[in-house]
Amino acid sequence: NGHGEVVKLLLKTEKVDADVKNGNGITPLHQAASYGHGEVVKLLLKTGKQRA
Repeated sequence: NGHGEVVKLLLKTEKVDADVKNGNGITPLHQAASYGHGEVVKLLLKTGKQRA
């Protein structure tokens, strides 16, 4: 479970940086895709901010 509803709520606040990278340069999009969380991938792509 990628917790799509939680991600949706967080993205709506506009206080979440969907492009943030961890210490290894991994973005939320990379992480969601690598774990097969398709719903979260779609939500992140809808933000239009992902540069993966």
